[in-house]
This record gives sequence, structure tokens and C-alpha cells, in this order.
Amino acid sequence: MEPLQKTVNFKPKLDAVKQEVDRNEDMIRSALRAIASLNRTRFINFILNKFQVFISGIIMGTQNELNDIPSFVGS
Repeated sequence: MEPLQKTVNFKPKLDAVKQEVDRNEDMIRSALRAIASLNRTRFINFILNKFQVFISGIIMGTQNELNDIPSFVGS
């Protein structure tokens, strides 16, 4: 779980070139696909409570990031 979590939470440097940003976004999408596949497997959810905690953390982190995006409505 830790490698998936590190991949999803990784932030590129502020001075990263577009290729690095695109690569990071591709890695995040791939990790999220893997997480979604694992989440569909009831056996994983039943056996690994840690996985549920991980999924909840990803969801909460995503919601927090969406809340941090400034709104430019009316600009």
C-alpha cells in the first residue's frame, strides 16, 4: 500500500518541466486504476482493513485538494 500512497501523494517540483508533470499525472492515474481494481476485490477489503483506511485517506486527500483550489468565478 505504501508505494501506491507515495505515488498518489507525490508532488512534482515547482520548476518541473511539462514532461515531468505529465509523467507524474500518468503515474497517479495508473496508481488510481490499480487502487480501483483492488477496491473491487471483496477479498482484499475483507482481509485488509488497512486497505480501507488507505482508500479513505485517498478520498479525503482528494477532497481536501479540491477544496484548496481557488475559485475564479466572476473574475
